[in-house]
Amino acid sequence: MTANRIDSRLVTLTAPDTFAAERYQGLRLKIEQMRQKSGLRVIAVTSPGAGDGKTVTSINLAGVLARDSNLRVLLIDADLRRSSVSTQLGLESGAAGLADLIARSPKPLAALIKHPEICGFDLLPAGSSAMSVQSLFRSDRFAKILEEARGLYDYVILDTPPLAPVFDAAVLQRA
Repeated sequence: MTANRIDSRLVTLTAPDTFAAERYQGLRLKIEQMRQKSGLRVIAVTSPGAGDGKTVTSINLAGVLARDSNLRVLLIDADLRRSSVSTQLGLESGAAGLADLIARSPKPLAALIKHPEICGFDLLPAGSSAMSVQSLFRSDRFAKILEEARGLYDYVILDTPPLAPVFDAAVLQRA
C-alpha cells in the first residue's frame, strides 16, 4: 500500500500536523471524555445521505484515536450496500469481512481483520453475503461479533450506511 493511493481527505493519516487534522483531535478529546463518563467504546458514524462524508469521518476518527496512543482501534465497514473504506485507504476491495462473518464464516473475528500499515488501526472490511442487510444486522451473530470486538479493542468505529434512503443504521443502533 502506498500513501499516494490513499484519499487525500484522510488527513489524520496523510497530513496529521495540519489544521484539518487538528479538528479531529478535538473530536478525539470529546470521545475520550465520553468514555470516561459512560464507558463509550463503540461509535457508529452515519450521515443523512450518501456523499456527506461519513466514511471520511469514520476513517479519520479511527486514525486520530490510534495515533500517538496505545489504544487498540477497530474500524468496521458496516456500509454493506456501498462500502468504500478499503478503496479510500488504497486497499483492494472485495476481501471477506463483516457480512461473511455474520452469514457463514465459522472463523473468529481476528481471522478476517486487516492491519493496514499506514493506519495504526485495524480494519474489518464489509465483505459480502446473499442475505439481506437488515437480516445480517438483526442476527444474533452480529451482536456476538460486536461483543467480541469490544473485548479485543478499546474503540470500535462502525462506518454505517447513510440514514436515507435505507434504514440499516437504525437497525444497527439496537446492537
